[in-house]
Amino acid sequence: MTLLLNGSMKLTSKDGDRTVSAKDFFVGSLVTALAPEDLVTEIEIDALPSNAGWGFAEFSRRHGDYALAAAAVTLQKVDGVATNVRVAMMGVGEVPVRASIVESMLEGHEINGALTDRAIDAIRAELEPTTDLNASADYRRHLAGALLQRTILQAWQKAAPGGHV
Repeated sequence: MTLLLNGSMKLTSKDGDRTVSAKDFFVGSLVTALAPEDLVTEIEIDALPSNAGWGFAEFSRRHGDYALAAAAVTLQKVDGVATNVRVAMMGVGEVPVRASIVESMLEGHEINGALTDRAIDAIRAELEPTTDLNASADYRRHLAGALLQRTILQAWQKAAPGGHV
């Protein structure tokens, strides 16, 4: 979520403080930019406008397990089109990722079935998930598309119409 909301982490050690963006914080699978002596002391995220819609969905084998795939979307609905679109995917690679290809496809357009279908095809083509004991890469890619479609529609439905561009 910190990646989706343009977050950053303040890391504190005996040597002082440093700030790391969420994009740079996640280094690999279960690996972060924390040094051994670092402690996360603050997290800053962008506040969403009151008219923003959001969607979140994840799939895991059992409740509480790490997600095999997850998707999160925020957007606003202005003059009948999506604006300020943000899309993040988790569990489909070594680190969480922003789906900029999907963000640019949705930005400035009315959300509908044909558009979401194209966005799903685009994210499935772009992702390079790993295979492990829990899921194959193809299964994660399929899940990512299904979850993304659900979250785009959730965000669109929750977004309050408002304002003019």
